[in-house]
Amino acid sequence: MEVICINDIYSSEVLTYFNQFGVKLPVQDKIYNIDEYIAHTTGKIGVRLAEIENPLIPTYHPILGTIHMEPTFDINRFTNLLGGTILEEH
Repeated sequence: MEVICINDIYSSEVLTYFNQFGVKLPVQDKIYNIDEYIAHTTGKIGVRLAEIENPLIPTYHPILGTIHMEPTFDINRFTNLLGGTILEEH
């Protein structure tokens, strides 16, 4: 599914953390293709984008502790090409 990034603003703490691992971030107004939907334990949906490949980074998981995974981006940072909400597709 093609989507448009509508929010590429991250806190300085998140940017500092991602920068130490060389994480690439989506850019506002650019079109991407959703490669994968990830349901997080927080109830949020994250997406991985076909155009952005990132390294595995240490991430805290409330049950497993620290795990290494490729970062995801909150689905709410994107809209479909018509400006509508994106729903997780199965």
